Amino acid sequence: MDQEEINRLIEKYKNGTATDQERNALNLWYRNTSYSDGIYPDEEKATETRILSRLLSEINPATKIKRWKAFAAAASVILGLSVVSYFLLNKQSDEQLVKIKTHDIAPGSNKAILTLANGKQIILNNAQNGKLVQQGNAAITKTQNGQIVYQSSDKGSASDIAFNTTTTPRGGEYHITLADGTNVWLNAASSITYPTVFSGKDRTVEITGEVYFEVAHNAEKPFRVESRGQTVQVLGTHFDVNAYDDESTIKTTLLEGSVKVSTGDHVALLQPGQQSQVSIAAGNITGIFKGIQSVDTDEAVAWKNGSFQFDKDDIKTVMRQFSRWYDVEVVYQGNIKERAISGSMHRNLSAAKALELLSLANVHFIIDGKKIIVSE
Repeated sequence: MDQEEINRLIEKYKNGTATDQERNALNLWYRNTSYSDGIYPDEEKATETRILSRLLSEINPATKIKRWKAFAAAASVILGLSVVSYFLLNKQSDEQLVKIKTHDIAPGSNKAILTLANGKQIILNNAQNGKLVQQGNAAITKTQNGQIVYQSSDKGSASDIAFNTTTTPRGGEYHITLADGTNVWLNAASSITYPTVFSGKDRTVEITGEVYFEVAHNAEKPFRVESRGQTVQVLGTHFDVNAYDDESTIKTTLLEGSVKVSTGDHVALLQPGQQSQVSIAAGNITGIFKGIQSVDTDEAVAWKNGSFQFDKDDIKTVMRQFSRWYDVEVVYQGNIKERAISGSMHRNLSAAKALELLSLANVHFIIDGKKIIVSE
């Protein structure tokens, strides 16, 4: 087959439209192709070839479609040119893709700490289901699915209001429902401070890290989210705020409704599908507004839906997410080349399995206790 025919079959295979005869021809081509120099003449096509050859080697011809969908659900590696624009193609050897010196690392899980207004702490993942505590007019309950729900008997007065904080550790995530019915999901290494009962003219909470909100609509009482010198104001909507201290930019992504983002003297209105970016320099209280752009909202909230999703991200951006989710330190050895990594994978994979997929970017990983060493 010539290169044009090969490209056509690869495209049909990816789209699920290849016939059995075409699949067999593609299989035969992969088996007979020799990469004696270790580098495919077209390095972009090498990306497709390398990944597809690994997938094909694991798929039983009788169950191609079923196994392909299962693999896609578990890893969803994008097979296009965007995975890494300049992968080198090396034949897969028997050597481990990810070296594990001590033990593999389990993924994060549903866990958080609730700090009450009086300083008492409750480890939520260890707490029994049912009512946890009564704070004034607010009852705090843990449901069977591990969610924390606040329920208030009335609006309460200012003197009845207490402020609680829910914090997820590195390697944790959690879902809570505030007293007004707003649903909140916390990513790893994040926190939210909020009143047990919302009174007054607005509903204000403060966050660190990354938090996704589905705000209960109340036209008379705006909902405000404060984070690192930025304020997001809404009436009722779905949005995500990524404000980690180790990220140089605060990203606010709107999925539904509308929000007003303000920092310093700058105010911006977002529409669904848009993301605002605010640059925060070290030591600054307020940020510099960088603008608004249309984005893939699925990528912004992939973590909430149980996935990692990357779109031309560099290796250090990817590894910061891994560091928080697997609760590890990341160490870089040597000069790591720039890479544009795109694709997605489930967050329930062990660190070794997740890193094995990333190793397709021609990066080597060593797991040493609670440390991941990255090298060329």
